[in-house]
Parts: sequence; structure tokens; C-alpha cells
Amino acid sequence: MEWFNTEIEGVIYSDKTLDLAYDFLKKFSETYQSNLKRKPTIQELEFLLKQVFSWNADNEILDNFEKKEIIDIKIKINKKKKTQVCEVGDIFTIPLFSGGYGFGRIIYMDERNWGVSEIFSFFSEYKKYTPEIELSGHLMYPRIILKNHFSNWVYTIIHKDKNYICPYLDELRYVSGSPGNYWVDKIGDYGGKGPAVTDEEANRMHKYILLHQDTERKMIEDTLRERKLLPN
Repeated sequence: MEWFNTEIEGVIYSDKTLDLAYDFLKKFSETYQSNLKRKPTIQELEFLLKQVFSWNADNEILDNFEKKEIIDIKIKINKKKKTQVCEVGDIFTIPLFSGGYGFGRIIYMDERNWGVSEIFSFFSEYKKYTPEIELSGHLMYPRIILKNHFSNWVYTIIHKDKNYICPYLDELRYVSGSPGNYWVDKIGDYGGKGPAVTDEEANRMHKYILLHQDTERKMIEDTLRERKLLPN
């Protein structure tokens, strides 16, 4: 489990804490839907959070909270940004935690909104497309992505090529499964259970795994730094 800094000084989070918060929201909504046949409102979420924190938040749970209490919680609502439509051939920016951008391109996307992107060996302080991005070569083996990597506007599309066809797509292979039961899938065949491989072989192959977006960004940044592609 990795921890990440935020724009707020002293505030950090991890993929595990995000998962815990998501699990709460999902179960909260499911309870209303299964019992009341409707989804909860924002006001009901605010009320529940206020009650839970006012009753349970203390110095054993929160830091520096002795002789304090939470008296109100308000959720600010804003109009959602226009959905960013992504497709094969799109080149996008990857914001790095230390500043500047890495770059990638969508090389595959299926009807379930799962896809694959190649990551370029390229860094820039500017969020714009240049032909040098495509000429820079690969930073790492192509990564598994989701469409919501773009709908949340963390990755921003800066160039489109509707005619792009990845020349090596059919050569990509990923390993799935668990110890004693590994198999190899090619792009588009996930879940189809391809040829079996040993645990030793699986350890040498690229895993079919989706990382949290911030974990992915940190890995890309670290690799760019290892390749000495980031400024000192």
C-alpha cells in the first residue's frame, strides 16, 4: 500500500483508504435501494455523516481532537465537467506529482470500457502535443486502463488520430490467475483462459492488473526518473 500527498499540506491518502470510502458509499446506497427502492439523497448522506462523526469522532480516532466535536458537515455541489470522450489513437498527458507531464496513447479499448495504453519515454513541462512524443519509444510494457481514467480528467487527451492501428497489438500477452493456476491472455481474450503457465513462468510475465490511477502515475514518474528523463 502506497501513500500519496495532496495539494493540502500535511494531508495524505492511500489507495486502501479510497477503497474503504468507496465501499461505504456503495453499501450506503445499496441499503436505501434494497429497503426503500430508491437511492439516497445528498441531504441524507450529509445527515448520516454528521451523526456518525458527532457521535463517534474522538481523540482515539482522529489526531489532535481532544475536547473537540464535529457539529456540521456540508457537501458542496458543482456542475460536473463535460465528459472527455476517449478512443483508440488518442494521445494523453499524465500529470506527475513532482510537476510536468508524462505521455501515453490508447492502443485498445473494448465494449466493457477496459483498454490498454502505451507509455512514451517522454517528459515535458508543457501540456501539449509534439511529434517527438510518438518518436520517443516506450517507457514500459503497455498498461491496463479504464475509460474513467479520462472521464475524471486526470489524464487529458491532447491529440487524436482516428486512423491509428497499433502494429504490435496481437503480440501483447498478459498473465492472469493465482499461484498454481496461471494462464496467458492476449488482448481481447480476457477471461477466456488461454494457455496455462507455471508459477515460475508467470513471475517473468506482465500481469493483467489494473492499478489505482495515482499508483500508476507514481510508477510512471519513478521510471522516467530512473531513465534520467526528468529534470534534476
